[in-house]
Amino acid sequence: MKVERTLVREFAMQLAEKVVRKAIAYFQGLDATLSGENSGLLSVWDEICVQLQFEKSHNWFAYESIINSAMRSFIGELKTPEKVALSLQTSAGWEWCFDNEDESYKSFPICDDDIVEFVVSEVLFEKARNWSNSRIRQYIETGYELT
Repeated sequence: MKVERTLVREFAMQLAEKVVRKAIAYFQGLDATLSGENSGLLSVWDEICVQLQFEKSHNWFAYESIINSAMRSFIGELKTPEKVALSLQTSAGWEWCFDNEDESYKSFPICDDDIVEFVVSEVLFEKARNWSNSRIRQYIETGYELT
């Protein structure tokens, strides 16, 4: 079982990375406006990175909504075996697998919300916490006082 679990984990992480790359490109294409025109930040992705690296604003709920909506859409494009592999990275997924080890993956109860939560918390937010560019650095270093 360890080999299977490791293999499924690697496959799932590759899928998660693929989905996150797509999401980042999407967020980079969305203009940022909540930090203001003079913030120096150019995209929703810049905003997400700044808020996770420095401090979440009172508008964080709006970014969470954008993130969750986009991720649901991108995950919705995946095939059933791909969703199952991602679901197996959640505690609910592994519990079902343990309790139903003789079942086919086709009977697996996929919960897109669990997959979104896993991909966002384990991959997307990790990338955002480590992402940097001149705009993000300047915004954080100047304490939000960009001109």
